[in-house]
Amino acid sequence: MKTSKRFLKPLITVLFFLFIIILLLEFFGLPFGSLFVRNVVNSYITNQYPKQELSIDKIYYNWVNSQYHTKILNKNGSVYTNIEYYWKVNALSDGRYNQIKDNLFDEEIKRIIKEHSPALLIKESTLLSRLKINIFRMNNLKKMDIIYITLQNKDETYVQTKKGFIELVDNILNYLQNNEYNTDKIQINYVDKNYIKDRSFFLKLYKAQMNLPIERIIKYVNSPSGTIYK
Repeated sequence: MKTSKRFLKPLITVLFFLFIIILLLEFFGLPFGSLFVRNVVNSYITNQYPKQELSIDKIYYNWVNSQYHTKILNKNGSVYTNIEYYWKVNALSDGRYNQIKDNLFDEEIKRIIKEHSPALLIKESTLLSRLKINIFRMNNLKKMDIIYITLQNKDETYVQTKKGFIELVDNILNYLQNNEYNTDKIQINYVDKNYIKDRSFFLKLYKAQMNLPIERIIKYVNSPSGTIYK
């Protein structure tokens, strides 16, 4: 009993200090974080925009979402792009890069909707790419795509069936898998124009579930948790 008490006190002390360290990281970011992020961002823009004369503005830390933010300026001092660095996942988001990719993605989703579900319209189509940092391969960073799509019927008299929703989901997933997307998460919502709950559908998938057969995915449409590990 005395032996267990002797070990318990140091253990509690260690856990307490670990808790304090975690809190400090959450509120203040990495030790020398701004310097580290500046080096990462500088390496990134040197490889991503080699022909541009760019400079890095001040770096700020946002403790709410645990990310560093900075502006990239051109030689005239105008904002060329905005960059966020997420230290918890060691990835960055480039506003300029995302805008280009998002526009291309939006056009492709419109094409798929027009071809397979012309009675629907797109309320939202968003692609957010995070680039996984590898200081040894800054010219070939791995993408992590997060996708949000919200759909609605054009005509109030149109009734979207669950079968039709699943067929559309299947076409979207096939497009993503056949193209250069590395989807970490996708969320597809269909909201009936009359806001009738039984005619609205929701699906959220994570990377581990993207390759599941559509027969399994069907079972988890409208699942509040969005997970399909069952």
